[in-house]
Amino acid sequence: MTPARGFPSCVAAGMLVLMSAVLVRSQGDATGSILAAIQSRPELSTLAAVVEAAELSSTLSDATLTYTVFAPNNEAFAALLTTLRMTAPEVLALGKELQPVLLQHVLTTAVPSSALPEGTTEVDTANANGPLSVTRAAGTVSVKSIGADATVVTADVAAGGSVIHVVNAVLLPFYTSLAAAAVRNPDSFSVLLQAVQAANLTEALSDPSLSVTLFAPTNDAFNKTLSWLGLSLETALASPDVLTAILAHHVVPSAIPSTAIPPGVSNLTTWSGPNKPLQVTAYNGAVGITSYGGVNASVITVDVPVGLGPRSYIHVVDSVLIPYYTYLAEAARKLGLRTLVAAVRAAGAATIGPQAPITLLAPTDEAWAAFAKSKGVTVDQLLAQPAVVYGILGAHVLPGSARADDISDGQVIVSVYNYNITAHRDGSGLSFSIDGSRARVIQPDVAVNLGTAYLHIVDAILLPDGVTVGVPPSPAARKRQPPPRRTLKPSPRMYLGVHPLAAKPPPRGRKMA
Repeated sequence: MTPARGFPSCVAAGMLVLMSAVLVRSQGDATGSILAAIQSRPELSTLAAVVEAAELSSTLSDATLTYTVFAPNNEAFAALLTTLRMTAPEVLALGKELQPVLLQHVLTTAVPSSALPEGTTEVDTANANGPLSVTRAAGTVSVKSIGADATVVTADVAAGGSVIHVVNAVLLPFYTSLAAAAVRNPDSFSVLLQAVQAANLTEALSDPSLSVTLFAPTNDAFNKTLSWLGLSLETALASPDVLTAILAHHVVPSAIPSTAIPPGVSNLTTWSGPNKPLQVTAYNGAVGITSYGGVNASVITVDVPVGLGPRSYIHVVDSVLIPYYTYLAEAARKLGLRTLVAAVRAAGAATIGPQAPITLLAPTDEAWAAFAKSKGVTVDQLLAQPAVVYGILGAHVLPGSARADDISDGQVIVSVYNYNITAHRDGSGLSFSIDGSRARVIQPDVAVNLGTAYLHIVDAILLPDGVTVGVPPSPAARKRQPPPRRTLKPSPRMYLGVHPLAAKPPPRGRKMA
């Protein structure tokens, strides 16, 4: 992980356009202190009040200091109050909490404007986590901090052995809001900003008083995750409800620095609600996040500060955290279908990816247990027969993504393993049958990857003729019997766009709600 100082802020492209100004030079008081020079200038009266509130008056009264101070004028502080939605008394009441902001304006050596080189120079300040980027060009000196840009409007105010340059903005060591962080770093977060705007969350994430933690996906994270899900950025941006749900899954409703993340595995509640937590794993200095939908991400930059305090933190991640089921195996696991997950593993079947249009008839654990008992074996003994389990699964995986309403009574559906499955509709709802076995749907329409696939939970096992459950071989015999080399692979018709389940309208699974 990279600490916040590595966050691309100070020299990022796309910063606000700097104001141009011809430098005005002032002789000042060559024998006084920094504080005396500030107090002698009416345009710096607000700065003088902030220095006193922050309890830095004594420090800046030392006439032996040889510092450089970028001093925000009164108009700069007035603009800051508007941005932070605070009053002057509220800011002054922060007292010592203002010290990092003021120290952001101080260089520990005296640098007159004539000593500034042409071009851009990054300099450290008295605030350990707050470097500045100083640019001299065409007679103008501009200064960038993490959260603000300023122009020197009056240069070289003498203050004993120190020098003051008056600037027209307060140089903030933090971003003023979550949205501002994205705006000021388009190379990393332009897609996140587009998503925030499309989801109508700009106002909420522009609130400077917000106290949250944001796991912020980079542009590369969006590209990688959307490609994996088989979605285009245009499709995602055209789906504000989906974007709102996705973005909410990245926001924890409290400010959590990286130092407050406990070692090991823990859960964090997000704006998605307590039923869809993030799983956080912290080990040996690294932090990993697993979304409710099963997407894994690594935190690549920690503790980006937002607001005074800071009020919020941004931790940058390399994948988008998806709150909905992204693939069938994850959906089965989250729904508590443990035996089905174990059966897929036992059969040596490959996991179906998020882009596969599949309908899965998913038996409950109770269905597996009842089926095994009816055959005179335990569930473990059943799962010890990979060829049998594979044949059973073959009757439960149907090509095409179909909701229950897309399936008609009497419709014959050819499974991906070429079994003929018949659908039935009666007073008890939807059921499926093959060769004398029948399973009723008890929970329909569990969408996976926004309807790319659907899972229907059923109450029994479909058993095709020719699949015979026998007494499991001994452990020694099992070692001599390699598992079948077949893979869970949809039939070609799936990829030709033919959806046997959709005799009525085409399945709506690809449309984002």
